[in-house]
Amino acid sequence: MIDFSELLLKYPQPVRYRHHIKSNVYFPYHENITEDSHYPALIDKLDWIDVFQNGKKPNAIDVGCGIGKFLIEYADSNKNTNILGIEVRPIPVEWIRTVIQGEKIENCGVIHYTLANGLDFIEDNSLDSFFYFFPDPWFKYKQAKRRVLKQEFLEICFNKLNENGKLYIQTDVEELHKYHLLELTKHNKFKLNILEINQDWELTKTDQELHVIKKGFNIHRIICTK
Repeated sequence: MIDFSELLLKYPQPVRYRHHIKSNVYFPYHENITEDSHYPALIDKLDWIDVFQNGKKPNAIDVGCGIGKFLIEYADSNKNTNILGIEVRPIPVEWIRTVIQGEKIENCGVIHYTLANGLDFIEDNSLDSFFYFFPDPWFKYKQAKRRVLKQEFLEICFNKLNENGKLYIQTDVEELHKYHLLELTKHNKFKLNILEINQDWELTKTDQELHVIKKGFNIHRIICTK
């Protein structure tokens, strides 16, 4: 079994990166006024041999995978699942690729991309799971439009998931949890299982999740089934 803490020691390349980046990455390319070399490239189609060592298409997507603890450990624990990490920050993406190559993790891939431009390169009805964990709450009113979980995102998830596929959501911010429930209710296509506060769902834990548990904060979890 892969221990992510050991990987951090084994691959000492710097993985520090700014939590906040330019706000334009949270909006579609066509809404950006100026060209930006840091804006993730548009992707219409992918050859999966360029993403996964086994060349297979993904069964699961980790949205905002950060430095990849959940992504890598989940892949290691679920050999029959190809999990794709999507991250808007290029530095952690390059570091994760180094780990994947070094550890020869055949069923794990990562791309520098923003979901604001959709997922046209993913087949409809092809995924078992979406994971959306501890997103930035964007507390300020003028920043709330940067939140990823909106109607467009939910519709993408619904279309890409196969029958009985699941979208997993968790946050330690109660206000954001309530916002998620409002958006899900408005979308009204998923069957919702709203877990009790801090009820575990026995998935691989993220680094942020471990931090929140250590601090004793509450975690809100929702399982949305197609």
